[in-house]
Amino acid sequence: GGAGLPGMMPRMQFTATSPSALEAPPARIRRATRLRAVAVDLGLGIGIQFTFGAIALLVFLVTTGGGHRDLASSTATVGWAIALAGVPAWLGYLGHAVAVEGGTSGQQAAGLSVEGGPTRRLGRLAMHPLSAVGWCWLALVAAWATIPAVPLLLAAVAATVLGGSVISMALLAWNADAPALHDRLAGTRLAAR
Repeated sequence: GGAGLPGMMPRMQFTATSPSALEAPPARIRRATRLRAVAVDLGLGIGIQFTFGAIALLVFLVTTGGGHRDLASSTATVGWAIALAGVPAWLGYLGHAVAVEGGTSGQQAAGLSVEGGPTRRLGRLAMHPLSAVGWCWLALVAAWATIPAVPLLLAAVAATVLGGSVISMALLAWNADAPALHDRLAGTRLAAR
């Protein structure tokens, strides 16, 4: 500050700072850390699907007496419903973790979180390479239910998500600090906790 008039308080000087100047620069996230988070989430999905498939197989075996009796159509429907529930159960779990806790189990295990509101974080998950599994699952279910044109549309979404993951990998190979395409589109940022 400088001197004011006699008997008055000294002049105060203010400097303009942008909000981003007050924030610390984001910590660098290693590629191996990102891959570890995806591997944990994918492993969780495989484990959940295996569990649901094992339960469906157990239902089939118990109701047929170990394969000695024919499988009733109602039991077959129940068994297939259980087997097909693994993927949506896994994606629902990931969605809940992202929306409520700020990151998937894999991201939390790797010490990462997704910055952004719950809606933005869910949008990011819908465009993340892991979600391609869900889009393919929806395409298969729609094809099985013989819904015209919908399987092709959902398969195109899955292909687009996978194409975006190739772009994201290219961005990260070029610059390890570059935000992935799904972060750019969703307006989110992957950050160290």
